[in-house]
Amino acid sequence: MKSPRTSRAKKPKAQRYKFLKEFLANPTKIGAVAPSGRILSRRMVEAAHLADKHSVVEYGPGTGVISAYIIRDLAPDARYFAVELTPPLVEIWRSKFPPR
Repeated sequence: MKSPRTSRAKKPKAQRYKFLKEFLANPTKIGAVAPSGRILSRRMVEAAHLADKHSVVEYGPGTGVISAYIIRDLAPDARYFAVELTPPLVEIWRSKFPPR
């Protein structure tokens, strides 16, 4: 399967820097030192078998790497809800996934 495409308001390197900066500033709020890679993200989402799920909640979507695969694999009538508490990461996520 191909990697999902998202609109990119900022370069990935800048996003990784912002992610690391937030981790260093708030290590108890950020669950990783860097965003998940594409291969890991794809495999995690494929293992969840989302095509037959009615609702999916993603807690801490960060820069949206896993979100892109979740959205790609959701059934057309499924609901998706992402919860990100870190404002700079919310900004990155929203730039990739604007409201519809």
